[in-house]
Amino acid sequence: MIRREYKAGDIVFGPFPYVETADVKDRVFLIIGTPNAFRAWGLMISSVSSIGQDDGSVYELNTNDFKGSVLPNKSGVRMSVLQTIETSKIRRKATEITGETLERILNYVNDVLNA
Repeated sequence: MIRREYKAGDIVFGPFPYVETADVKDRVFLIIGTPNAFRAWGLMISSVSSIGQDDGSVYELNTNDFKGSVLPNKSGVRMSVLQTIETSKIRRKATEITGETLERILNYVNDVLNA
């Protein structure tokens, strides 16, 4: 098995639990931190979903926020849904965001968590 390395800023596919149930579904999510950054056992991730109802914790992604390919639908990073995941559970990388966008998102996460 090939071990892939992922980094903060990668947008990937993998199992992401629903908030309201115990079910899990393959979803798109953003890696916002690695084990070294957070001293955690897995990658710190945040849900990425199409823009819909905003609970005040959605960071909207625009075309210029991506390196290379963009997501097919207008999407946002949902800061109210943070999880950790083992690297081995990630199915594949979809794209990545720019370093500047990652920095803005991390600042936004900080603001949301400290509100």
